[in-house]
Amino acid sequence: MVNLVNFVISQGGSSSAEPPFGRYNLFLLFEPTETMKKTFFCLLSLILYCNLAFAQERSVRKKSEQTAATETRLALIIGNSDYLQTARLRNPVNDARSISKTLRDLGFSVTTLENADKRGMDSAIRKFGKTLRKEGGVGLFYYASHGMQIRGENYLLPVDINPSTETDVSYDAVPLGKLLGQMKMADNGMNVVILDACRNNPFARSFRSNSSGLAQVIAPSGTFIAYATAPGSLASDRTGSNDLYT
Repeated sequence: MVNLVNFVISQGGSSSAEPPFGRYNLFLLFEPTETMKKTFFCLLSLILYCNLAFAQERSVRKKSEQTAATETRLALIIGNSDYLQTARLRNPVNDARSISKTLRDLGFSVTTLENADKRGMDSAIRKFGKTLRKEGGVGLFYYASHGMQIRGENYLLPVDINPSTETDVSYDAVPLGKLLGQMKMADNGMNVVILDACRNNPFARSFRSNSSGLAQVIAPSGTFIAYATAPGSLASDRTGSNDLYT
């Protein structure tokens, strides 16, 4: 039997106008086991199913009612393994391919980026947000690779980054807030963000601060955020073809 105690869902603030499933942060408090892959996607399916009713109720004021069978499902998947200025990561590209296949089987229209530079990541996120604004429905973002926090702000690292200081990261990495901002502006039914990005900071020796892992964030209304481990903690790059989280 899978131990569901490993999943902790914390609800953020919401107003009376928001659905009861409006804002959550989801954490895995322990290193995930191999059996947790099925459990996570069962949980994801449950979230999608439970939230559809509330998403449809909110969107019916703006456009005609959609059924679950015709709800648009869009996904942007990024896996970065081959960094130019630091050691290669074994699993992220494999993880991105596995997640992409699973989501296509679940009816998502999937865009997958492998070993993306900053320009490519920025462009894909803008296009993803534009499509969500146009088509609505459910949006899902999955990122596997290096991520770090600088003064409480989370950043996703493109393969061409080579920061000497924390300040460089704020200019040369992709802030998670950029993605969340696109989702907020889209005002679509629901969004899911999955961050398998709590690996160690490969540039830490040149930084002054010792912050590890990712910081907890307040998600926009209707957005669920899943981390590979608790805020401020690290997840490892496994020896197999995929991380256990995937």
